[in-house]
Amino acid sequence: MNTSEIALYREGVNKLLELKIDQQITNGFPEHASVLFEQFFKHSQKQVRIFCKNMSAQVFDSPSVIDAAKNAINRGVLVEVVLQEDGPESAEMNALAKTGRGLVIHKAVNDAVREAPFNFTVMDDRAYRFESDRNTIKAVANMFDSKVALLLIRNFELMQASSDKLELSAAHA
Repeated sequence: MNTSEIALYREGVNKLLELKIDQQITNGFPEHASVLFEQFFKHSQKQVRIFCKNMSAQVFDSPSVIDAAKNAINRGVLVEVVLQEDGPESAEMNALAKTGRGLVIHKAVNDAVREAPFNFTVMDDRAYRFESDRNTIKAVANMFDSKVALLLIRNFELMQASSDKLELSAAHA
């Protein structure tokens, strides 16, 4: 994707978030996923929950995603992650988690959670991104659908309850 296509996608997502529009959009490229995570971090007021395979470096190591995540954490937004694999692929998010401030990563230990075919992210209790196949980056997203967001939050909480917190510290860097 070229930079103008990414900028247009970012502008569209931002407008949907600002206007609180309940409209499903596609999210089919790694660059799209990066834009959504960036915008979720920028617009979140309380919490971003991420259930994913491994925090792909292709998506999460984008400078705009890292900057937005840092700014969200500095504003007091809690970022919670449940990974299906043993640790994050994203070196940048791993480093951010090691600071011990606002980013908490859990590792799924329950086989059903580790093998779940889907991934999702929820911003606060209104916006979400949902991948029906965790092995692709193709997803749908909605910036203002609290019914689906709340359903995904309940699932996240169940998955998190059967996960172990990764012990990441600056000493292990």
